Amino acid sequence: MVVPICILKLTRSKAKDYDVGAIMPTKTVTIEEAASHLLELLALVKKGDEVIIAKRKKPLAKLIAFPRPEDNEVRTPRVFGQRRGEVWMSDDFDEPLPDDFWLGSHT
Repeated sequence: MVVPICILKLTRSKAKDYDVGAIMPTKTVTIEEAASHLLELLALVKKGDEVIIAKRKKPLAKLIAFPRPEDNEVRTPRVFGQRRGEVWMSDDFDEPLPDDFWLGSHT
């Protein structure tokens, strides 16, 4: 089983959105630094740090730890049919939508 240790989250937010120094340590690197030091950056992320990858001093992506369920947390399996009668599907669910819906004149 492969367990992801991080995700790369692309964002268009402004630099002020990354001011989380009081919450968790943040490190900003260039794209070139990220490419050449990826294993070291992943080690920082695994410890709980955030890594901002910047292009021309503007934040481009944020490398953060992937949320993992607690080791002592027991997951109960899903049971098929548990919500029977609470969920329904319209009889015309798979019918094509009218042209006015696609043209934007549907209200």
